[in-house]
Amino acid sequence: MIAAAHFETKKAQGAALLPRTQLVFDTGPSRFMNKGTNGWWQGVFLSDDPALYDALVDANFAPDLALWVANGRLGCPMAANIAGCHRASRA
Repeated sequence: MIAAAHFETKKAQGAALLPRTQLVFDTGPSRFMNKGTNGWWQGVFLSDDPALYDALVDANFAPDLALWVANGRLGCPMAANIAGCHRASRA
């Protein structure tokens, strides 16, 4: 079960998991599914964008929704100061 949850397993099963990505990406799910380590995302956002995003979230989302959007269905670790638990201290 643990092996089925690995990124590499999901990517290998990309066509079954994300069948419509072929319509959007020229190489289908293999282009869509990456770990974000290639740097393609660099330079996309302006330096002010994170603060703007946080302000919009604070103005429009209930704290529980903001936490779910930032951290997924499993939420945050118990210690709010753990790196990767975005916005936990604001909830």
